[in-house]
Amino acid sequence: VAAQLLMILRYREQWLLWIVLNVLSILLWAEQPAMYLMYSAYLLNSLYGYYNWTKLVKAESH
Repeated sequence: VAAQLLMILRYREQWLLWIVLNVLSILLWAEQPAMYLMYSAYLLNSLYGYYNWTKLVKAESH
């Protein structure tokens, strides 16, 4: 809920919360291959989102 609220408010930190939640979910679902793969994909998406958001913020500030 907190990460979604930060996303709505357009905070870059929301990506860090998504990354943490995805890592925790991967640990939780480590025994289930399908869930493990799904949350791994979510983690990759979160990492890319954080990278892209940071790049856009830097481009706008110059």
